[in-house]
This record gives sequence, C-alpha cells and structure tokens, in this order.
Amino acid sequence: YDTTVTRVLAGIKGTASAWDYDAGFLYTESKTDRVQNGYVRNSVLNDFLNATNLSGMNPTNSYYRLGVNAGLNSPEVNAALAPTLQNTSKTSVTALDAKASRELMALAGGPMSLAVGAELRSEKLDSPATPFTTEGDIIGLGYAAFQQSRNVSAVYAEVSAPVTKTLELTAAVRDDHYSDWGNAFTPKVGAKWQVAQPFMIRGTF
Repeated sequence: YDTTVTRVLAGIKGTASAWDYDAGFLYTESKTDRVQNGYVRNSVLNDFLNATNLSGMNPTNSYYRLGVNAGLNSPEVNAALAPTLQNTSKTSVTALDAKASRELMALAGGPMSLAVGAELRSEKLDSPATPFTTEGDIIGLGYAAFQQSRNVSAVYAEVSAPVTKTLELTAAVRDDHYSDWGNAFTPKVGAKWQVAQPFMIRGTF
C-alpha cells in the first residue's frame, strides 16, 4: 500500500461595511495505490493443469509443473498464473465556506450580534475492484468496488442577545441539503443565566 495525501487550503478575512467576514477554500485528496502478489487465477490454473490454455505460449509450457518440477515453469507461466494485481482508490473533498458577523444594536448586557454563513462541499470516492475479481477469478479474494459522489450545501444564521448583564439569549437556524438524501432543517434556541457568582445556568433546545 502506498498512500499519498494532498491538501490545499486558502482563505481570506477582513471587514467591510461593519461586517467581519471570513471565507475559505479547501481541496483534500487521498490516493492509495495497492499492489498484491501471490494470488492465483483460477481459470489460468485450470488451463495449465488441463493443458487447455489459450495463452499462445510454447506447447512445452502447456502443463504447469508441480512439486520438484515446479522450477521448470517459465517466468511467463508464473506471471500468467499469479499476475501482479494493481488498483488505485481515491477519495476527495472540495469545500468552500464563508461566514460574516456584525453588531446590530446595543442592549443592557452588551451589543446584540448576528452571524450568517454558507458552505458548499463536494465529496467523491472511487474504489475500483481488484483485477479479475469481477468475474471471481482470483482464488482467495472476493469482489469489492465502490464509486459514488455527492454534493452538500448549507446556510445558517445565529443571533446573540445579551438582554442584561446576567442573561443572554441566543437563536440559530441551519439548513443542510444532501444531493443523495435530502434536506435537514435544524433550529436552536438557548439561554445563559448568571444566577450569582460563581453559579451559571445554561439551557438549549
């Protein structure tokens, strides 16, 4: 197994028209090259044992030699019987997100603030089958392969209101969309109450 991981990240943040903003772009990829040796092809083994191979090799190599004569098998015969099996699987995520926040108004406990944001994400997975396992021709190996992708998007907003020096209320909402599943809508409300030093009560729903 030889795995190579690549990750690229770029971002920008600043202030514009009373909004503090922060945006970023991410691409990450993991690629695994797999090499397997020593597994026998069932069809080739039967061809050699029965001298019915269609490989076009010299007729003197039509039989596969066993036991003390195994050393007489040519490299071509061994390579045909137990070929090197190679496949490459890759996963990747491409993401873009942006968020911004600002103060709305002054309250007794401090400024009331608003935060908004959005995300876009593309997820991909490509894991091809090991050669010859599609037809079940490798002794000792089963078939496994997967290829899929999906897109995910989300928008969200949150308001924080320090009503008094001891009481702060929050409200938030988030909507996620998955191209392979559907939507998920999530609201939230919360409160934080400083009963007395050093006791504080928090609650969210």
